[in-house]
Amino acid sequence: MSKSPPTIPAPVSGLFDRPLPVMVRVILLLICMLIPTAYVVGQYLMRHDLTQLILFGQMWQERALPEIRELKPAINSPAGFDGQFYAQIALDPTLRRPDLPRTMDDPSVRTQRIVLPALAHVLGFGSPAATLRAYALLNLAFWYLLFAALVYRLRAATIRSFLIIFAIMLTTGALISIQRSLTDLPAATFGFLSLGLGEMPAALLISISILTKPTSGLFLTRYLFPFPRTPVEWGKKLGAVLLALVPPTLWLLYTYHMLGAKLTDGDNLNFPFYEWSHRVAASWQTLADTPIYFQPFAITQWEWNLFEFLALMSMTFQGAFLLLRPRWHHPIWLMGIGFAILFFCLTHKTYVEQISYTRTVLPLTIAFNLLLLESKRGPLFFLYFIAGNIGLILTLHNMIGFLLG
Repeated sequence: MSKSPPTIPAPVSGLFDRPLPVMVRVILLLICMLIPTAYVVGQYLMRHDLTQLILFGQMWQERALPEIRELKPAINSPAGFDGQFYAQIALDPTLRRPDLPRTMDDPSVRTQRIVLPALAHVLGFGSPAATLRAYALLNLAFWYLLFAALVYRLRAATIRSFLIIFAIMLTTGALISIQRSLTDLPAATFGFLSLGLGEMPAALLISISILTKPTSGLFLTRYLFPFPRTPVEWGKKLGAVLLALVPPTLWLLYTYHMLGAKLTDGDNLNFPFYEWSHRVAASWQTLADTPIYFQPFAITQWEWNLFEFLALMSMTFQGAFLLLRPRWHHPIWLMGIGFAILFFCLTHKTYVEQISYTRTVLPLTIAFNLLLLESKRGPLFFLYFIAGNIGLILTLHNMIGFLLG
């Protein structure tokens, strides 16, 4: 009687794929949450109104709404940033005030992003001060929401899964939305949450995401595959797309009626790789021409230029990762591929600095890291992880510097 062959033991998973103790997981989650939370708390302790997170500019104060001027918000910049315009829309999201358009640099663009101002208006209960506080805090709330959704989706238990969560949540694209009260992180959160839903519920979330930031229309790539084959399938796909597009279209027509705003803004796109190649060359030349100089607890000009170049390289790596590894039926790839293409089609207006393009294509960073977690193991995982994320830590550095300073 022949003996049965010996059983071959199953291969032991790598160290970074073994489950961590529950207490270690809790500590890691708390550390990740602590950074943006402590930053916002620290900002609140400085002024108790959080208006420095909105970044009002000196040159716009004469045009600001009277309620804004009466509150005397923090003025830390000559021109300010985009959040100052959305915060003023929050005082009247119906756009009926005749003095509202003059407070914005481009009403046709700003009024399309209505979800965050409308939420802040509701949460402010008619009080201008409370409305501004609500608006300044909304990005932190959406950060928590995306964080919780990622932890739940990944069943975060291993070192690799925590690295991915940290890379997504502490990237410049996510943190700059908190630091400057922007619409990019909330829009990306709505788009990510739509992944786990059926076609019609997802269409509603994508519609809200588009009303938060119009480039979220790229999330509609999820309806391209599987390609419909029957009239019923065609009807479902088209119905979902219409459900996603009709509310933003109606809102666009409403803004045109109320403000006479333009229906399009065509200055942000160019031929693929055209302005990207110019930006890469210019960024490298700037870095090469800057003397190397370090200073403890501060960002020198050389380090700034270094991270501007590294951010461009990291986002390029992320985009190439999706473009060169098509996964036509994978929902995460479909979520990110439109933003990968968008990244290479941007113009100098967005390429001007990393805080612009990293937040614009934040869903690309989310998709890249989630796909990397699925597809790579061992040294190759860490090589890809570093290449795709090393350039996106400048805002994290700034936040930690603020907390330690």
